[in-house]
Amino acid sequence: MRRLLPPSVLVLGLAIGTLTIATPAVAAISRPEAERAVADVREALARDGGKLWGVDLRGPILFVDAGTHEAVGTDPDSAGILTRDGTLFAGKLPAEINPSNTALRWGGRRWSMVLWPLPEDAVLRRTVLIHELWHRVQTDLHLPVTGPNNAHLDTPDARLWLQLEWRALAAGLERSGDARKQAIADALAFRAVRRSEIPGSAAEESALERHEGLAEYTGVRLASASAAERIVYAQRAVARSSSRPSFVRSFAYVSGPLYGLLLDDARPDWRTALAGGADLGELLRVATALPPPDSSARAAEPRAAGYGRDSLRAAERERERRRQERLAGLKRRFVEGPTLRLPLRSPNVSFDPNRSQPLDTLGTVYGNLRISESWGVLEAPEGGLIAANWMEATVPAPTVTAGDTLRGPGWTLAMRPEWTLAPGGAPGSWQLSAKK
Repeated sequence: MRRLLPPSVLVLGLAIGTLTIATPAVAAISRPEAERAVADVREALARDGGKLWGVDLRGPILFVDAGTHEAVGTDPDSAGILTRDGTLFAGKLPAEINPSNTALRWGGRRWSMVLWPLPEDAVLRRTVLIHELWHRVQTDLHLPVTGPNNAHLDTPDARLWLQLEWRALAAGLERSGDARKQAIADALAFRAVRRSEIPGSAAEESALERHEGLAEYTGVRLASASAAERIVYAQRAVARSSSRPSFVRSFAYVSGPLYGLLLDDARPDWRTALAGGADLGELLRVATALPPPDSSARAAEPRAAGYGRDSLRAAERERERRRQERLAGLKRRFVEGPTLRLPLRSPNVSFDPNRSQPLDTLGTVYGNLRISESWGVLEAPEGGLIAANWMEATVPAPTVTAGDTLRGPGWTLAMRPEWTLAPGGAPGSWQLSAKK
């Protein structure tokens, strides 16, 4: 889960990820577990000594329980909300802050915020923490925060060629010499086919790979004890990718480590060549002295057969059938039926990136949606629609309209007193309006 703002708004830790919002914890955040996690990740970063990116990634960490807003940090905040609790600092975050795995400015510091509970697996736990610590210094590395939607990655053909690309890259990681080079050539061919079929997709994909992909690569690279362990981690991500409900905002978590680890071998200083929007695939092609790939599907089809093309295509056809059924249900819920429309001007938004569903030109439905705005705080575990122009959010019409807490199917809104409900454009629909 990530905090998300419109593309025109700069925010640390924008966007996407494979981690879902945490369910409310029964117990408080364990101080001993938090201390061990901090010590463990700092030890891993000390081994690197800042060499990977030329900066020390160690910085303030804020563990947060999404259900209660309880927070435990490594440092105090400027407002005194976090007070000393042993070696750590504890308190409760303001309601307007959306708990998520992200980087943020708050309380006079730049933090890496991570949802509690943490993963039990030590490598995954370190990866999550280092991922967010990298986001904290991302702009210092002159790598802009960006989060294009990549809605095309919900279509069957794009998903097919993306998974073939991943499989070829994963095969390359376990091979050497000419066999590795051939696997990389196959991956780049599949990548070229996908991007040639969808105008503008290359720029969108590359931007997210440089944002979330580089963060995940950094996590995998520094959290693992050996090159073999890193390769296993990246290959497992490919193996688990078929269970992801969507690649739209989460694909870079798989692509980033694959390209980064291959580039580590082909050109160890590749991170110095990222200025100006360099594409990871192009960097790998040049580093391995490969010619530009043929972008025709006809040329790539025979090469794709060896990576499970036919079984993937059958699976994607079935997924597309189910997707169309789901789209029809979402349109009934957020477009055709009675709704509540909420204006967006300076939103602070968090969501589950694995539950992002583009809804044609209407926008995107985000699962586990939370919005902090001038009108209050919306909690929508079952999702809400954000318009493509980022000027409006929509949820089903409220069933409870009295008082300052509104409720509807799958959502709750704590409304500020300066706002009120007004009739919407369709029968049974509503909109939020500022009081005169």
